[in-house]
Amino acid sequence: MSVEALIAKTIQQDEQLNTKVKRVASIKGIGQVTSVALMVYTKGFIAFEKGKQLACYCGAVPFTKSFCNSVQYKSTVSPLANIRLKKLLHLCVMSAI
Repeated sequence: MSVEALIAKTIQQDEQLNTKVKRVASIKGIGQVTSVALMVYTKGFIAFEKGKQLACYCGAVPFTKSFCNSVQYKSTVSPLANIRLKKLLHLCVMSAI
């Protein structure tokens, strides 16, 4: 039995997890793999209290840097962001476009 089949079987057995995965997968561009990855990385969306925290963790929020209100630096993503999840979400956005 493959790993994907085991994951699918585990999701089917848990009703709450199955409902969450189906809701996430219903978003245009997001498939089964990304929805399962979101469930794993966010612990079923209970790891974060606010949506802003999740967006920062996913690397969707750029931060600007400035020095003495005169020097502007390029906007960057937080070094604490999950790069793997950011890549997955980027691919989902590209497929939705």
